[in-house]
Amino acid sequence: MNTVKSPIYKVIFHNNNKLYELYARAIYQSDMYGFIEVEEFVFGEETQLVVNPGEEKLKNEFNGVTRSYIPMHSIVRIDEVEKEGTGKILESEGDRQAAINRAEGDKQAIVLAAEADREEQILKADGEAQAIIRVAQADAEAIETVGKAAATQEGQKAVQLELAKGAIQAKEKIAKESSIVLLPDSGTEIGNVVAQAMTIANTIGKKA
Repeated sequence: MNTVKSPIYKVIFHNNNKLYELYARAIYQSDMYGFIEVEEFVFGEETQLVVNPGEEKLKNEFNGVTRSYIPMHSIVRIDEVEKEGTGKILESEGDRQAAINRAEGDKQAIVLAAEADREEQILKADGEAQAIIRVAQADAEAIETVGKAAATQEGQKAVQLELAKGAIQAKEKIAKESSIVLLPDSGTEIGNVVAQAMTIANTIGKKA
């Protein structure tokens, strides 16, 4: 005697932003308008050695449920199949794309932050280099100005005056530390002071 096996249906539907795929033996048009009734859920054999975590999660979610009412607009498709497959809960395409977009956005944010940091370092280095160049240019201009001023008669007098000041300071320092050079007391003119400065400089050079 041939036994007529009840058909098995694969039902795919959206629920809580996820894509559900489960198997059942009975599907009806519900008396409640806009719903499909699903009964007699079919899951894998409990005696199987390898347990599918996705199906196990689905089984636990529908544990104790004898009939489920699924909104028709949530149904993706219903297929009559020869035998049951593995039930699963998948991320919907929209959620998957949203996750990809978020990951891409995070990646772009990291790249932009790195580029901004690099640009900041370049600008900082360029600013420091420009500052060094400006200081060097200012020093060069100052030296050039001093050189031009020293080439004039008034400049020569100013140089001699600075040398005289330096000679006096050096003389005072030597007098405090030790008397190694004797200088005439009559050296009051600028020429004599400069000569004294040269004598001090030569003496200090020999001592060094």
